[in-house]
Amino acid sequence: MAKGGWSFLQEWAIYEYLMARHDEGSLRIRPVRVSGKSVGREKWVRVVDLKPIKDSRFPDIKSIKLQGERTPREAEIKFTTSEFGYHRNRPADFKDFHSKNGFILVLAHDHMPKGLSSIDIFELDKSDFETWCRSNFNRLFNRQVGTRAELKVWIMYQGPNFNSESDTIESARETHIWCPTENLTGFDLAPGDRVLFAKSSGASTQSVQKSYHLGNVHNDWFLEELYIAEVSSEILSREEYCQKMGLSLNTQLWKKDPRPKYSWRWSRVFEFRPIACLKKRVPMLSLNERGRPDNFTVAVTQAYCYGKSRELDPKDYMKLLEKLHRGN
Repeated sequence: MAKGGWSFLQEWAIYEYLMARHDEGSLRIRPVRVSGKSVGREKWVRVVDLKPIKDSRFPDIKSIKLQGERTPREAEIKFTTSEFGYHRNRPADFKDFHSKNGFILVLAHDHMPKGLSSIDIFELDKSDFETWCRSNFNRLFNRQVGTRAELKVWIMYQGPNFNSESDTIESARETHIWCPTENLTGFDLAPGDRVLFAKSSGASTQSVQKSYHLGNVHNDWFLEELYIAEVSSEILSREEYCQKMGLSLNTQLWKKDPRPKYSWRWSRVFEFRPIACLKKRVPMLSLNERGRPDNFTVAVTQAYCYGKSRELDPKDYMKLLEKLHRGN
């Protein structure tokens, strides 16, 4: 991966896109050259597993598994194929990469570099990538300049781990650590940001989701608690958090924290400190504005139904607090 200037921003955008679409389960790529031959017809392949990039050493992607293939492969990200040069600059590393069936992943295939012929080339869905970049321009810009001026407010549904505990494992409410459910970075969630951990009752995710798709808020759905917290650390990998706290990497951090064969399900951690806890049974419907779903109810609906964090405009956050304070 290139390390400076516009080239870095381009390739970082590709990486951010890859992880975002992978988390959604919608990432697909298409082969344009396989075993030294061009692929004539358009054929899309779903990515079933993608390990995060942890450093800029070649190759960028240490493990990517494609649908229909039995074993993961390695991949190097380039904006165009012609930018690839490891076969000339680092022949020993390239030989190992090639022996492991590694491939080049590009936004656009232009032409093969001199001296390279047999390696596989895959392309991203360019139209989808451009759409995603337009929607995430601020995030990409902030990543490049290394700063973020504004504080953010996030809605996260409490979920079982927020309150569940055992004799040996405390709940997140007690430990003040949480894992974001998608690929949030330090430019999305940073120290000083607010997180509103919401808890509701009265309606299932299926019934709330059905009403939401009809443009309504479910009549029997109630906000029970709003636990307001301030983010007090950067997002850390699970390994970094355990090292920071002097814990074994085998430490279970939450009661409902499944561990597959190779790694824990929840792989990232951020710390928070309590600000306030509003326990008040309020009909979600009463938070509407002029009969239309309020921005908070839309955000908490999405967090509840789809298990995703949702950002809330600070103005809507203040408006919510005013409504809860006056009892509306």
